[in-house]
Amino acid sequence: MSAGRAGLPCCVVAVTDGEASHPGSLQWPPERLARERMRESARALAVLDPQARLHRLGLPDGRVADHTAALASALRHLLRPGDAVFCTWRMDGHPDHEATGHVCATVIRPLGCRLFEVPVWTWHWAGPGDWRVPWHRSVTLPVAPPLLALKRQALACFQTQLKPDPTTGKAAILPEWATQRLLRHF
Repeated sequence: MSAGRAGLPCCVVAVTDGEASHPGSLQWPPERLARERMRESARALAVLDPQARLHRLGLPDGRVADHTAALASALRHLLRPGDAVFCTWRMDGHPDHEATGHVCATVIRPLGCRLFEVPVWTWHWAGPGDWRVPWHRSVTLPVAPPLLALKRQALACFQTQLKPDPTTGKAAILPEWATQRLLRHF
Protein backbone atom coordinates (compact mmCIF):
# COMPACT_ATOMS: atom_id res chain seq x y z
CA MET A 1 0.00 0.00 0.00
CA SER A 2 2.65 2.55 1.00
CA ALA A 3 5.21 1.14 -1.42
CA GLY A 4 2.93 1.59 -4.40
CA ARG A 5 2.06 5.13 -3.34
CA ALA A 6 5.81 5.82 -3.08
CA GLY A 7 6.24 4.80 -6.71
CA LEU A 8 7.72 1.37 -6.05
CA PRO A 9 6.43 -1.40 -8.31
CA CYS A 10 4.16 -3.84 -6.50
CA CYS A 11 3.11 -7.33 -7.42
CA VAL A 12 0.48 -9.29 -5.50
CA VAL A 13 0.42 -13.06 -5.83
CA ALA A 14 -2.96 -14.64 -5.07
CA VAL A 15 -1.98 -18.19 -4.20
CA THR A 16 -5.57 -19.51 -3.99
CA ASP A 17 -8.95 -18.07 -4.78
CA GLY A 18 -10.44 -18.99 -1.41
CA GLU A 19 -13.01 -21.35 -2.87
CA ALA A 20 -13.05 -23.74 0.10
CA SER A 21 -14.06 -21.25 2.78
CA HIS A 22 -17.81 -21.90 2.65
CA PRO A 23 -18.24 -25.71 2.69
CA GLY A 24 -21.79 -26.83 2.00
CA SER A 25 -22.96 -23.36 1.05
CA LEU A 26 -25.78 -23.05 -1.46
CA GLN A 27 -25.07 -19.34 -1.81
CA TRP A 28 -21.35 -19.81 -2.38
CA PRO A 29 -20.56 -23.10 -4.13
CA PRO A 30 -16.79 -23.32 -4.75
CA GLU A 31 -16.80 -22.23 -8.42
CA ARG A 32 -19.01 -19.20 -7.78
CA LEU A 33 -17.07 -18.29 -4.66
CA ALA A 34 -13.74 -18.43 -6.52
CA ARG A 35 -15.08 -16.10 -9.23
CA GLU A 36 -16.39 -13.64 -6.64
CA ARG A 37 -13.17 -13.75 -4.61
CA MET A 38 -11.25 -12.93 -7.79
CA ARG A 39 -13.47 -9.89 -8.35
CA GLU A 40 -13.20 -8.84 -4.70
CA SER A 41 -9.42 -9.01 -4.64
CA ALA A 42 -9.11 -7.15 -7.95
CA ARG A 43 -11.39 -4.37 -6.64
CA ALA A 44 -9.49 -4.16 -3.35
CA LEU A 45 -6.12 -3.99 -5.09
CA ALA A 46 -7.43 -1.25 -7.39
CA VAL A 47 -8.28 0.76 -4.26
CA LEU A 48 -4.90 0.20 -2.59
CA ASP A 49 -2.59 0.44 -5.61
CA PRO A 50 -4.11 0.76 -9.09
CA GLN A 51 -0.67 0.22 -10.67
CA ALA A 52 0.03 -3.08 -8.88
CA ARG A 53 0.21 -6.28 -10.87
CA LEU A 54 -1.94 -9.19 -9.73
CA HIS A 55 -0.83 -12.76 -10.44
CA ARG A 56 -3.33 -15.53 -9.71
CA LEU A 57 -1.91 -18.98 -9.21
CA GLY A 58 -5.25 -20.73 -8.69
CA LEU A 59 -3.84 -23.38 -6.36
CA PRO A 60 -6.52 -25.38 -4.54
CA ASP A 61 -7.75 -23.62 -1.40
CA GLY A 62 -6.87 -25.65 1.67
CA ARG A 63 -4.29 -27.72 -0.24
CA VAL A 64 -1.36 -25.41 -0.95
CA ALA A 65 0.93 -27.85 0.88
CA ASP A 66 0.25 -30.36 -1.91
CA HIS A 67 1.34 -27.82 -4.54
CA THR A 68 4.48 -26.25 -3.09
CA ALA A 69 6.54 -27.02 -6.21
CA ALA A 70 4.13 -25.02 -8.39
CA LEU A 71 4.16 -22.15 -5.90
CA ALA A 72 7.96 -22.15 -5.70
CA SER A 73 8.28 -22.18 -9.48
CA ALA A 74 5.87 -19.27 -9.88
CA LEU A 75 7.70 -17.23 -7.24
CA ARG A 76 11.11 -17.91 -8.81
CA HIS A 77 9.80 -16.48 -12.08
CA LEU A 78 8.29 -13.39 -10.45
CA LEU A 79 10.89 -12.39 -7.85
CA ARG A 80 14.06 -10.43 -8.48
CA PRO A 81 17.09 -9.91 -6.24
CA GLY A 82 16.41 -7.20 -3.71
CA ASP A 83 12.63 -7.57 -3.76
CA ALA A 84 10.76 -7.20 -0.49
CA VAL A 85 8.40 -10.13 -0.04
CA PHE A 86 5.45 -9.91 2.35
CA CYS A 87 3.82 -13.26 2.99
CA THR A 88 1.86 -15.06 5.63
CA TRP A 89 3.79 -16.28 8.68
CA ARG A 90 5.09 -19.86 8.61
CA MET A 91 3.38 -20.62 11.94
CA ASP A 92 0.13 -18.73 11.32
CA GLY A 93 -2.24 -21.56 12.20
CA HIS A 94 -3.80 -21.88 8.72
CA PRO A 95 -2.37 -24.64 6.50
CA ASP A 96 -2.27 -22.54 3.32
CA HIS A 97 -0.72 -19.58 5.12
CA GLU A 98 1.94 -21.80 6.65
CA ALA A 99 2.76 -23.59 3.37
CA THR A 100 3.00 -20.25 1.57
CA GLY A 101 5.27 -18.84 4.28
CA HIS A 102 7.58 -21.86 4.13
CA VAL A 103 7.84 -21.73 0.33
CA CYS A 104 8.50 -17.98 0.35
CA ALA A 105 11.23 -18.39 2.98
CA THR A 106 12.90 -21.10 0.90
CA VAL A 107 12.63 -19.34 -2.46
CA ILE A 108 13.82 -15.91 -1.37
CA ARG A 109 17.05 -17.07 0.25
CA PRO A 110 19.10 -17.68 -2.93
CA LEU A 111 17.52 -14.66 -4.64
CA GLY A 112 18.61 -12.19 -1.98
CA CYS A 113 15.09 -10.91 -1.31
CA ARG A 114 13.93 -9.58 2.05
CA LEU A 115 11.19 -11.58 3.76
CA PHE A 116 8.50 -10.03 5.93
CA GLU A 117 6.14 -12.58 7.44
CA VAL A 118 2.70 -11.28 8.35
CA PRO A 119 0.54 -12.89 11.03
CA VAL A 120 -3.05 -13.22 9.83
CA TRP A 121 -4.82 -16.06 11.63
CA THR A 122 -2.31 -15.76 14.47
CA TRP A 123 -4.55 -13.07 15.96
CA HIS A 124 -7.33 -15.66 16.28
CA TRP A 125 -5.31 -17.81 18.65
CA ALA A 126 -2.56 -15.62 20.15
CA GLY A 127 -2.50 -12.44 22.20
CA PRO A 128 0.28 -10.00 23.01
CA GLY A 129 3.17 -11.77 24.71
CA ASP A 130 2.10 -15.29 23.65
CA TRP A 131 5.24 -17.46 23.92
CA ARG A 132 4.49 -19.19 20.59
CA VAL A 133 5.01 -15.96 18.64
CA PRO A 134 8.57 -14.72 17.98
CA TRP A 135 7.93 -11.15 19.17
CA HIS A 136 11.65 -10.35 19.06
CA ARG A 137 11.44 -10.55 15.24
CA SER A 138 8.37 -8.37 14.94
CA VAL A 139 8.19 -4.85 13.58
CA THR A 140 5.32 -2.41 13.53
CA LEU A 141 4.55 -0.58 10.31
CA PRO A 142 2.50 2.56 10.92
CA VAL A 143 -0.49 3.22 8.68
CA ALA A 144 -1.22 6.92 8.17
CA PRO A 145 -4.89 8.00 8.34
CA PRO A 146 -5.29 8.47 4.55
CA LEU A 147 -3.91 4.97 3.94
CA LEU A 148 -6.06 3.54 6.71
CA ALA A 149 -9.10 4.97 4.91
CA LEU A 150 -8.00 3.17 1.74
CA LYS A 151 -7.45 -0.02 3.72
CA ARG A 152 -11.00 0.29 5.09
CA GLN A 153 -12.35 0.70 1.52
CA ALA A 154 -10.34 -2.29 0.32
CA LEU A 155 -11.55 -4.49 3.19
CA ALA A 156 -15.15 -3.58 2.36
CA CYS A 157 -14.62 -5.19 -1.07
CA PHE A 158 -14.55 -8.66 0.55
CA GLN A 159 -18.26 -9.13 1.16
CA THR A 160 -17.99 -12.93 0.89
CA GLN A 161 -15.88 -12.86 4.03
CA LEU A 162 -17.72 -10.07 5.86
CA LYS A 163 -21.29 -11.35 5.74
CA PRO A 164 -22.80 -14.48 7.28
CA ASP A 165 -23.95 -17.29 5.01
CA PRO A 166 -27.72 -17.73 5.44
CA THR A 167 -27.68 -21.09 3.63
CA THR A 168 -25.38 -22.69 6.21
CA GLY A 169 -26.16 -20.53 9.23
CA LYS A 170 -22.45 -19.83 9.66
CA ALA A 171 -21.15 -16.47 10.78
CA ALA A 172 -18.95 -14.25 8.66
CA ILE A 173 -15.44 -15.59 8.01
CA LEU A 174 -14.13 -12.24 9.27
CA PRO A 175 -16.21 -11.21 12.27
CA GLU A 176 -16.14 -7.62 13.50
CA TRP A 177 -13.45 -8.31 16.10
CA ALA A 178 -11.16 -9.60 13.32
CA THR A 179 -11.78 -6.64 11.03
CA GLN A 180 -11.05 -4.28 13.91
CA ARG A 181 -7.58 -5.81 14.12
CA LEU A 182 -7.09 -5.36 10.39
CA LEU A 183 -8.01 -1.69 10.63
CA ARG A 184 -5.59 -0.62 13.34
CA HIS A 185 -3.25 2.32 12.71
CA PHE A 186 -0.31 -0.11 12.35
